[in-house]
Amino acid sequence: MQIHLAEHRGFCYGVKRAIETVEKCINSGGTAHTLGPIIHNPQMVNELAKRGISPANSLEDIAEGTVIIRSHGVGPQTYQDAESKNLTIVDATCPHVKKAQQSAYELMKEGYPVVVIGERDHPEVKSIAAWTLDKAIVVETIEDAQQLPFSQQLGVVVQTTFSGEMFEQILAVLKRKCAEMRVKRTICTATDLRQQAAATLSQQVDIMVIIGGKNSANTTRLADICRQSGCTVYHVETADELKAEWFSKAQHVGISAGASTPEWIIEEVVHTMEQFDQALADSFNQLEKGTIVKGTVISVRQDEVFVDIGYKAEGVISLHELAYPTPATAAEIVVNGQEIDVYVMDTDSADDTVRLSKLQADKMIAWSKLEEAAKAESPLDCKVTEVVKGGLAVSIEGIRGFIPASQAALRFVDNLAVFVGQTMSVIPIELDEQKQRVVLSRRKVLQEEQQKKEQEIFSKLKVGDVVTGVVRRLVDFGAFVDIGGIEGLIHISDLSWQRVKTPSEILQVNDKIEVFVLKIDPQLKKISLSLKQIQQDPWLDNVKNFIEGQIVTGIVAKTTKFGAFVKLQTGVEGLVHLSELAEKRIATAEEVVQAGQEISVKILGIDKENKRISLSLVKALEEAERAEYQDYLGIQPSSGSTIGEKLGYLFGRK
Repeated sequence: MQIHLAEHRGFCYGVKRAIETVEKCINSGGTAHTLGPIIHNPQMVNELAKRGISPANSLEDIAEGTVIIRSHGVGPQTYQDAESKNLTIVDATCPHVKKAQQSAYELMKEGYPVVVIGERDHPEVKSIAAWTLDKAIVVETIEDAQQLPFSQQLGVVVQTTFSGEMFEQILAVLKRKCAEMRVKRTICTATDLRQQAAATLSQQVDIMVIIGGKNSANTTRLADICRQSGCTVYHVETADELKAEWFSKAQHVGISAGASTPEWIIEEVVHTMEQFDQALADSFNQLEKGTIVKGTVISVRQDEVFVDIGYKAEGVISLHELAYPTPATAAEIVVNGQEIDVYVMDTDSADDTVRLSKLQADKMIAWSKLEEAAKAESPLDCKVTEVVKGGLAVSIEGIRGFIPASQAALRFVDNLAVFVGQTMSVIPIELDEQKQRVVLSRRKVLQEEQQKKEQEIFSKLKVGDVVTGVVRRLVDFGAFVDIGGIEGLIHISDLSWQRVKTPSEILQVNDKIEVFVLKIDPQLKKISLSLKQIQQDPWLDNVKNFIEGQIVTGIVAKTTKFGAFVKLQTGVEGLVHLSELAEKRIATAEEVVQAGQEISVKILGIDKENKRISLSLVKALEEAERAEYQDYLGIQPSSGSTIGEKLGYLFGRK
């Protein structure tokens, strides 16, 4: 049994820092308590308690001395309460949690309704919400997100140990729930690295052992991620929970540990597993049925072969166990003195011989080669033999394999018959020797080739470039465009200067278009594109029809808590602030105007840079009254004269 340790495992920076903070308090004098368990690992918490630092359930349980804020953090009220009790505060909050707390606080101060994506009952999530005065909405699942009402704005933060994949799925739903969104992706890099390393390792081993507290969210998530790959997973807190029978048939075992698991617990688990392996090896001191051994051909007869395998009895291979298809004579396959691999079929024959199979050994070796290729994700050549239901049948290392239609190419291929007879490179993605199931992927090989192409494109492409591309896919939130072997996204907001409900209003699949490069992220392999940036903004053309001080007529498009938006013409709207809707103080715009109402307004200002027009209903009414009064008095307005002056002339005061 080979033991493989995940590249990223155990204590993360934040947990290590928290433990070091507590250890500094051990010999500092006076009493000290952590506010709750310092981390989610009961063994580490018990160890610290033995050394004098035990957890308290609440501040009420701490009468004096030092209170240590645990790595999950707390809300601002807790700090104030601790100070009011004259407690010495030592803050061991993880810096990444601090960042999430600060992000939530800043979004709240800027007026954004805050959404915290994470586990509702997790202490970290509770601490983040506390920094919004507990006004934040906690979203734990896609269903939670779907139930949110539409909001003009949303500010989003996320639990530092939350699943990156689930975060993106929930975020996609939230984007449809608001007009504007600010996202603070506060998932800790260490969490991502541990999850990726565990997921990769779980695809290369027979069994995964995940070490960490059963109450640790990030440890539980590691186990769940490994199970999703189809691997057998055991979640343990200590080496005492391990059982030897788990590993009796395992050749490769992977180990990972949550961010709260100390190294000494990991070492105990590894040591225990090594003892299991040694005990298992000692039990195989005799020839075992079902194993592969090397032997030397000592006699070749017409219908059988005798082989020396270093055992007390000779090994015999019958003709039908020599090769497939069955040869006419054994001499067609082997010769005296040839060293071969053989499979032990039976050690208790009536004639005191050991029944062997070269055919079965060859198959098992081929399986081993496939497993090594799957583990290393290295390509092997195969030949396509026929089209079958759902994909392609192939021959690989003398074994029948299957390529699903989804894995035959980078994109869907309607007619798979074009591949028959071809030799192609593939990577094994699913192996089940018992069921003789071999699932292969050509797509993964093509993806690696595409990655090299992507690197070349990313090294040359610059923000501000205008490039030609082909529309490949339309989705609710935009269009994916191929710009030479790599796809970029035109968000729906960048398709047109006008409001667009669906991308199909502007584009169709296979359209050839020119696009503007807005943003490049080589690390995430994302390119943001824009169609509207290479076009003149129609708003700037339309606004030329208006000047400051002008009285214009428009339709009330909608009312908000701060005023009313008035449509002046197609694509041009202005805002009448509450203070400009009436001379008296009003609470809502609906007290004065209603959506769909036609009104006259005065243009107070035009901000072309931010595409904003400020309007006034009050000043438009004032001018209308002034004009009506002048008309009543029969006064023709003249430049530079005030109403008072003109009335003065009328009554003979000038």
